[in-house]
Amino acid sequence: MKSINEISRSNLNKKKNVWRKVFSFISWFFIVLGGSYLIFDAFLPDRTVHAFGLKAYVVQSESMVGIYDKGDAVFVSAPRFSTLKVGDIITYRTYIKTQTVDGTIVSVVIVPFINTHYLAEINVDENGLTSYKTMPYDNFHTDVSEWKESFFDRYYDKTGKEILLQKESILGKVQFSIPNVGYIGEFFENILGDRIFVILIIVDWIIYTSIFDILWNDYRESMFSDEPIVIKGEDTVESDEI
Repeated sequence: MKSINEISRSNLNKKKNVWRKVFSFISWFFIVLGGSYLIFDAFLPDRTVHAFGLKAYVVQSESMVGIYDKGDAVFVSAPRFSTLKVGDIITYRTYIKTQTVDGTIVSVVIVPFINTHYLAEINVDENGLTSYKTMPYDNFHTDVSEWKESFFDRYYDKTGKEILLQKESILGKVQFSIPNVGYIGEFFENILGDRIFVILIIVDWIIYTSIFDILWNDYRESMFSDEPIVIKGEDTVESDEI
């Protein structure tokens, strides 16, 4: 029969094992969630925000200094257009015009760009079509009475034609940010290029395999009790007689 101390020690060990398993489960849950997010975002980037509720974008310019710096990661939720209002910070997809110089030849190049700015104006035309206007930090924080048309951003399509910013170009509403995270991603992207996708798949496969092994071993161990087995039978008395 176990003593009181042995029973207490056994109960304490069981509690420790339970908490250890809970902590292990939570840790692996976030590891798997993060790995799944990276894989999903690599192959289905436009669906990530709908699948996970959030998606990260890197601030690519200094136009929002005062609230976000270049290289910060902003996390956006899927836009709910019925609740969007002036003053919200949104991330949207557009094209910008840049100039390249080759000797004496100056060329205008149209490149895709993802921008994060304040929502400054919402307009609905006579046909019920809604369009949006955005501003960088400094312009938005100028007194409204001093706003000019030049304060608003301009938007282009891939041919360089100026267009309105509409719902299909808005990627999400910013919920929070993490400073400088974007530089880490850019570093690995510059070093590894497209190979990072292959590495992510391999890492995820290792993680999933490890989790399966842990769960399988826990299941096998749970099939066996760590309690001592006592076999009851007739008492025997040893005799010193020969």
